[in-house]
Amino acid sequence: MAELERLQRVRDVTMLRWQPELVEALTLSGRHTEAERILESLRRAADGTALDAGWGASLDRSEAVHLARTDRRHEAIDLLDRATSRFAELGLRLEQGRTQLTRGRVERARRRGAAARRAVDEAAALFEEAGARPWLDLALTFRRATDGGDLSRRGPATLTATERKVVEVVVAGASNKEAAERLFLSVKTVEAVLSRVYRKLDVRSRNQLAAALRTS
Repeated sequence: MAELERLQRVRDVTMLRWQPELVEALTLSGRHTEAERILESLRRAADGTALDAGWGASLDRSEAVHLARTDRRHEAIDLLDRATSRFAELGLRLEQGRTQLTRGRVERARRRGAAARRAVDEAAALFEEAGARPWLDLALTFRRATDGGDLSRRGPATLTATERKVVEVVVAGASNKEAAERLFLSVKTVEAVLSRVYRKLDVRSRNQLAAALRTS
C-alpha cells in the first residue's frame, strides 16, 4: 500500500478511499495484525477534517469490523453509532445502510437478536430508498437468516420507526398521497415502505394489514 501511494505521489490519505475497505477485507480474511497496523497508520496520517468527513466514517466502520472480530464488540458498536450519524449528516444513505448492516452482524454476534433485526431493517429501508438492489437483497437475506424462519417474529415488532409511522397513517384511512404529505415524504417512498411492510407481515392489502396489527 505504501509503495502504491509513493508511486501515485499521494499526500492526502483520504484520496485513496479504498483503504478502509482494505482494512475490512483483511479483518474478514483473518489477517488481524495487518489490519490493525494499517488502521494505526491511517489514524496517524489523517487530520481532523478527514476524520470528520465520509472517509473518516468509513474508517470507523472498518475499525468496528476489526474490533468485533477481536472480541471488542461493545467498542465496535460505539464506532458504528458514530459512523451512522456522520453518514446521515452527509446524506450518504448507501453508506449509512452499509453501516447499519454491519451493526446488525455485530449485534447478532452479541446474541442481541432484536437489536440485530432493527439494524438490518433500517439498512434495508435505506438501500431501498437508494435503489441499491444488490445491497437490499443482501440485507433481506441476512434478515431471514437472523429470523431463522421463526414466523412468530413477524409483526409490528419487526417494523422500523418510519414503517410504523406510515402504517399508522394508512391504517387510519389515509391514501398514499395523504400519508406522504403528513409525514413529509415522497409518494414513492410511502409506496416503497408499504411494499416492504407487506412483505414483512405477509399481507397484500390495507385491510389485511389492519387485521395483522389487531391480531399481533
